[in-house]
Amino acid sequence: MKTLRCLAVLVFLALLLSDARATSFDTNNSDLWWVPTESGWGIQFVQQADVIFATMFVYDPSRVPIWYTATLNYASGYTYSGTLYLTNGPWFGGAFNPASVTLRAVGTMTFNVPYVASGALTYSVDGVPVTKTIVRQTLRLENFSGNYAGALESLASGCANPINNGQHENFELIRVNHTGTSFSATSTDAITGGSCVYSGTYAQAGHMGSVSGSYVCTSGETGNITFFEMEVSRGGFTARFTANNNACSSITGRVGGAVRTPNF
Repeated sequence: MKTLRCLAVLVFLALLLSDARATSFDTNNSDLWWVPTESGWGIQFVQQADVIFATMFVYDPSRVPIWYTATLNYASGYTYSGTLYLTNGPWFGGAFNPASVTLRAVGTMTFNVPYVASGALTYSVDGVPVTKTIVRQTLRLENFSGNYAGALESLASGCANPINNGQHENFELIRVNHTGTSFSATSTDAITGGSCVYSGTYAQAGHMGSVSGSYVCTSGETGNITFFEMEVSRGGFTARFTANNNACSSITGRVGGAVRTPNF
C-alpha cells in the first residue's frame, strides 16, 4: 500500500509539475492587451502551443473602425511574428457567402514578450510602421480561494547547510484564502505533516496573478516570496515563484494543485 501511495505521488508530480504554464511551450500569452493611456484600440492574442492568433481593432485614416488579423509563429527567444491581413466580407445581418470574403496582406506583425505582463508590439500597414509597448488588460480579479491537492517543486542555492542546496519535491495539501488583493495560503506536507503559511498582496495583469509577501514554516524557516504567472481554473491552479529565507539565499520553483472535492 505504501509503495502504491509513493507511486501515485510521483505520477502526480510528473503530470502536474512538468511545467507550471498554461501551454506546454511558453507562458500563456492569451489575453486582451492594450496601452492604458490609449483607450479605444487594442489587440487580443489567443495562443495554442507555439502559435498565437492576433486580432487587432484600430481606426483607419478616416477614423473608421477597422480590424486586422495575423497568425504569429514562434521565431526565436521571446518573439513571435507573421503576416498581417485585412479581410472583407458580407454584412453580418445578411446571408453569409464565403465567396465574398477577400483577404489582403498589408504588412507584418511581431510580438516580443520577455515578461509575463508586458511586451513590444511592432507592425506595419501598407508601409506605415507602428511600435507600441503593450500590457495585459485586467477586466476582473480572479479568485484562487479553495482546497487543493498539489505539489511543490523547488531549486535552492546559497544554503547555509549544503544538504539543502539542489532540487526538492513535496506533495502538498494547500488551502487558499483570497479576497480582492488580500491573499493567504497554508500548505501541509502530505508525508511529514509540516506546514508553511504564506501571506501577501495580490495583483493581476490580464488573467495572470501575482503575490508579493512572506512566509513562515513549522520547521522554523521564514522568508520572503513572490508568486507570479498565477493561473486558476475550475480544475485547479498553477504558479511559479522566487524566494529567499533564513537558510537559503535563492529559491525558485513551481507549485500547482488540483481542486479537492468537496472544495470546502
